[in-house]
Amino acid sequence: MSHLKINEIEQSYDRLVDQAIRQHIAFSPLAQKDQGGFKRSPRHNLANRLHDYMLGVLLFIHDPEVAPTKNLAERDIRPLKLKQKMSGCFRTRKGSQDFAILRSIIETARKQSWGMLSALQTKPNELIQKLSCKGPLPDT
Repeated sequence: MSHLKINEIEQSYDRLVDQAIRQHIAFSPLAQKDQGGFKRSPRHNLANRLHDYMLGVLLFIHDPEVAPTKNLAERDIRPLKLKQKMSGCFRTRKGSQDFAILRSIIETARKQSWGMLSALQTKPNELIQKLSCKGPLPDT
């Protein structure tokens, strides 16, 4: 993306966030907190956070490797939360670790377009080599 387009997007973002902050400042604050200061609405707090974390929010326009949303990460943890919701919890720490490792292998195989069955039958060290990872295996 060209620097001109990035500057245009950032200026537009700044303009919208500043407009939101000004709009919410015009509203009267909520009840006073016990420790001083005024409580603000969730919308006002969101506008302030968007202002404070602009670089993080717009990181995807500077680095094409960064996804604009976290949907993929949320989809990756969904099976874990569903399993936890349906059974209430994992009975042991080892069981939860085993489940996480299997889900990780399955998701990696899916994203890399590998056959899931062959990926599950492959030794962990071979999977790491296949991914060109240099890090150690997690304790299981």
